[in-house]
Amino acid sequence: MNECGSLQVAVNTAQVTWMAESRKGTIDERTAVQYAKALSTFQMFAEANGILSVRAVDRKLCEAWIHAPLPSANARSRTRAGRSSGASTRRRRQTALRRAAKLWLSLGILVVNPVPGDVIRPEGLATTYPLTPPEVALLRSFGRVGLRDTLRPAMVEAAIAGASQQGIASLVVASFDSGKGALILQGTRQTLGRKLALGSHGVAALSARVSDLTRSAERRGLSFDPTMAPLLIRHSPDSSMSENRSQLVASNLKRALAAAGVDRPGVTAGSLQAFAANACYAMTNRVEDVAQLLGLHSLDRAMAKIDHQWQSEWSEHVRALDDR
Repeated sequence: MNECGSLQVAVNTAQVTWMAESRKGTIDERTAVQYAKALSTFQMFAEANGILSVRAVDRKLCEAWIHAPLPSANARSRTRAGRSSGASTRRRRQTALRRAAKLWLSLGILVVNPVPGDVIRPEGLATTYPLTPPEVALLRSFGRVGLRDTLRPAMVEAAIAGASQQGIASLVVASFDSGKGALILQGTRQTLGRKLALGSHGVAALSARVSDLTRSAERRGLSFDPTMAPLLIRHSPDSSMSENRSQLVASNLKRALAAAGVDRPGVTAGSLQAFAANACYAMTNRVEDVAQLLGLHSLDRAMAKIDHQWQSEWSEHVRALDDR
């Protein structure tokens, strides 16, 4: 067999490339190690099925490995040998193969991408699809509930920037830095604190919201402390729990979607943050950046936000935009 077509050589090339990228800081070292280990396992699986050439790797083989049961019990794991792989394992395998296939295609040692593009989601969760760029445009133009509504447009921009519903509920006026065009989110036990960049649409919507709140406080003769005044939600006695406030945010985002006529099946309030995650991945192709944007500790959780069908249809469009 020509050495250039050897699966073993192709796997080694990918592993060496990833470790070099980790030293440059373009990929997290832990991620590079995970992908390298996964690809070694794939090579053993392929060879056990008689596949020694990288060009003999097809979709059927990739699907079989992605969904293959775990080969042996791990003393540190609750998973038993032979049990079907979980969603996080399948996502990790699929992502490692995608990265490898992309490299092999660029080097010309692979002609057709054999990796399936199915979206692997966590079990037990309802399907939520990211908004598409045209839907974002509709939402920005027509998601207002009334001519004087500054609440829904500001909520929409916060979510599109990457804020969760709980994060939106916790924002105060001082969380918005108009000079730097950013939203500052405090960390929680589940998420990391971070600064979210706002485009021109976001700065305009959040500035209008702050102006509206300031005028309202002045008219009513109320004190206005930017470090205490809620930016996007009223903390009433019956919504004191963060979970209830998050539901109120979701309700308002749904009203904005309805006003804009965005009613595609699978589109929910969570679709706005899902757009942010997928737009981020389209720009950088780094799951680490998605995790940072969303404040997630887990790369697996961040990877679960990536919709590869969306990526194939909209990533080039997003990269062409100066301001999403």
